[in-house]
Amino acid sequence: MTKMFASLTLALGLLLPACGGGGGGACDDLNKKICEGKDGAYCKQTREWLDKEMTGPDGEKLSSSESDLACKMIGSDKDVIDAYRSKAASDLNQTAGK
Repeated sequence: MTKMFASLTLALGLLLPACGGGGGGACDDLNKKICEGKDGAYCKQTREWLDKEMTGPDGEKLSSSESDLACKMIGSDKDVIDAYRSKAASDLNQTAGK
């Protein structure tokens, strides 16, 4: 799963600069899918995690329109949403354990 996640992040980082803007609120919508069934505090953590994940291949933060497009693309695929949900839970558990 880590390879799939890394490949998707790299592909999005390479693809997004060539694409136009996306719809507003796509990352909010994706976060709702990632934290579905959890409380508000957890959803806040997943949103912060998601914001940190929105980087290009050079590690630079994506622009707002690039992030919206990435979130829209990710949010349209159930398997990718599941991968992001799992990765967020894993990363947040590691952070909580420190």
